[in-house]
Amino acid sequence: MIRVAAPDDSDFVSAIGVASGMFPADDTSVTDAMMAGYFAGNREAGHLCLIDEAKDLGGRVAMAYIEPVRATDGTCELLMIAV
Repeated sequence: MIRVAAPDDSDFVSAIGVASGMFPADDTSVTDAMMAGYFAGNREAGHLCLIDEAKDLGGRVAMAYIEPVRATDGTCELLMIAV
């Protein structure tokens, strides 16, 4: 089931970023800042963080983070995707 991220998903986003090899285990500052900004107002500005939750696989298994491209109408950029 794909759903919009909740505040308690922030640690998962950092963990899956590390597990996928995108970020080093000792530096999750990029994902921490991304999620803090998301919940501090970027959602209202059109950013979207989606979580894929698979109960039969034990919970959260994937995520994607999308933000609108400035000065465009309806164009988005995929900033992060991890499985």
